[in-house]
Amino acid sequence: MEQIEKGFDQIQAGHIEDGLALIEKGLRDPRITDDVKFNVAQQYFQLGFVDQAISLTQDLIYLYPNETELTLFLAECYMENAQEDDAIALLSEVSPEEGEDYIRAVLLSAELYLMEGLDEVAEDKIKRALQHYSDEPVLHTAMGEVFYAQEKYGLAITSYEKGHVMSTYSKLADCYAHIGEFERALDYYKKAVTSEKENVDLVFGYGFVAYHLEEWRLAIDKFKRVLELDPHYTSVYPLLVEALVKTGESQDALNYIQEGIKYDQTNPYLYYLKGQAQLKDQHWAEAKESFLKALSLDDVHQPSLEQLIDMAENEEDWETAVAYLQRMMEHAPGNSGLHLRLAKVYEEMEAFQEAQQSYEQAYELDPENIEVLNQYGYLLRDEGKLEEAIRLWRQSLKLDPDQWEIEELIQRDTSV
Repeated sequence: MEQIEKGFDQIQAGHIEDGLALIEKGLRDPRITDDVKFNVAQQYFQLGFVDQAISLTQDLIYLYPNETELTLFLAECYMENAQEDDAIALLSEVSPEEGEDYIRAVLLSAELYLMEGLDEVAEDKIKRALQHYSDEPVLHTAMGEVFYAQEKYGLAITSYEKGHVMSTYSKLADCYAHIGEFERALDYYKKAVTSEKENVDLVFGYGFVAYHLEEWRLAIDKFKRVLELDPHYTSVYPLLVEALVKTGESQDALNYIQEGIKYDQTNPYLYYLKGQAQLKDQHWAEAKESFLKALSLDDVHQPSLEQLIDMAENEEDWETAVAYLQRMMEHAPGNSGLHLRLAKVYEEMEAFQEAQQSYEQAYELDPENIEVLNQYGYLLRDEGKLEEAIRLWRQSLKLDPDQWEIEELIQRDTSV
C-alpha cells in the first residue's frame, strides 16, 4: 500500500511514468485487498487515467459480478471514455430490486440517451423506473430534464415541481417564460438567484423576463450585470438599449450601443438602434448614416428601410422613397401596404399612371382594405373615371357604413 501511495505522490509531482509504474508494482503485491484495488481505480479515474481505472474495475467485476457499486463506477468510466454503448449495456443489467443503485443507473442511462439525442428512449427509461419508485423526487427531476430537452415546457414544469429540487428553479423559470407566464417565471428567477450559483444565462433570463413584464429598471440592472460577467454576450445589448430608451436614458443607451458595436460590428439592429437614439436627439444626418450602415450589413433590414423611407418623405425626396419602397417590395411582394404607400408617393411626384398601377396591385392583394379602396377611388375620380371610383367607394362603404364623408361623395357625384 505504501508503494501505491508513493506512486500517486509521484504522479502529483508530475512524474507520470514513474508513478504509474510504482502503482502497477504495488498492485501485484498479494497482500493488496480488493477494496484497496477499488480505491486505486477511483483515484485513477479522478486523476484522468480512465483506461487504467477501467482495466482494474473490469478485473474486480469478474470477481464480484453482482456488486452494483462496481457496475455503476465502470459505467461512469465508460461514459468518460466515450464508450456510450458499453455503458448503456452495463447499466441495463441493474435491476429495480437494487433500490438506490437502480435509480442511479436509470439516471446515468437517461443522461446517455439525452446526449445521443434519444429523448424518447430516455423518457421511457425514467417512466419505467417511476412505476417502481413513483415518489422518488430525483426521477421526477430527471423526467423534467427530458421534457425540457424536448421543449415540452408544460410537462417539464409538472415534473420539476414534483421533484421540488432547488437547483431546478432556473429551469422552472425558463419553462414558465417559454409558455408566456412571465410573473411565475419572475418568482422562480428570484428564488434561483439566491439558491443557485450565479451564471450569465441565469442573469440574462431574469432580465429578459423583467423586460417582458416592462419592469424596466429591474431589466436594466440584470442586463448590465450580464455585461459585467461577459461583455461579449452581444444579444443583451439591443434589449438593454431598448429598456434604457423606455426610461428616458438616451445618452446611456447610446453609450451601450457603441459598446455593443465594438463587440459585434456586423449586427444591423445595433446600428438601427443607434439611429433611433440619434433621431431622438434630433441628429438627423447622423441617424441617416446609422440606418445606411445597417442596410450595408443587411440590404433588406426592414426597420432601417422604414426609417429611411420616413426621412425621405419628410424631406420630399420622392425618388429616394420610391427606391427604398421598391427594395422592400422585392422581398415582400405580397404586402399591400407597401403598394399603397408607393402609390401615394407616386401621387406626390404627379406620376399618376404609376400611382394607378400601384393602387391596382394593392387592391388585388387586399380588396377589403378600406384605405386602398378610398384612395384609389380619389385617384380614379381625378383621372375622370368616376364610375370606377364610385364602385370602389360603394365597396368601401359596405365594409364600413359609418363613413359619412364617402357616402356624401357618392351622393354628390351620382347626382351630377
